[in-house]
Order: sequence, then C-alpha cells, then structure tokens
Amino acid sequence: MIAEALVRVGAPAEEAPRVAALLLDHPLWDAARWSPPGRSPLSGGGAPPCDGILRCDGPYSPRSGVQLAQGITAEQSERLALALGTRPA
Repeated sequence: MIAEALVRVGAPAEEAPRVAALLLDHPLWDAARWSPPGRSPLSGGGAPPCDGILRCDGPYSPRSGVQLAQGITAEQSERLALALGTRPA
C-alpha cells in the first residue's frame, strides 16, 4: 500500500517497494519506552525530584524526556508511583 502511494506521487515503480520497506523499518515507528528516571549528574547523582514516576526515553518520541505525569502534587506523584509499581511500598 505504501509502495502504491509512492508510485502515485511520482516515485519510480521499481524503487517504490524498497523505499516503502526502508520507511517502515525505521525506529521512528517503535513504541515509546517509559523507564524510571536515572540519577542526575547535575545533583551529584541524587535521586530526581519525582523519583518513581516514569519518563519517556524513546529517542524518536515527541514525549522523549517527559515524565508520565505533569503538574501533580508530590502526594499524587507518590501515589501514582506506588500504583504503577515503580516505587516500593
């Protein structure tokens, strides 16, 4: 289907399947990964302020570097981390 679309917009028919395969086999389409934030070298290796809240670490994701929850209180952050199992009880 992608190859057909490429041909319709002017790509050479003999190259369209190869180009379509290259476009589809790119890490851009991989699912975003959510991981606990690491220790910050800027704070001397201390724990991040919202320890336990997952952060997107997918390099091609528009959410890369963003925490799962934004604008919540410290108590809500703690409860969310406990509920997700990313912080021990």
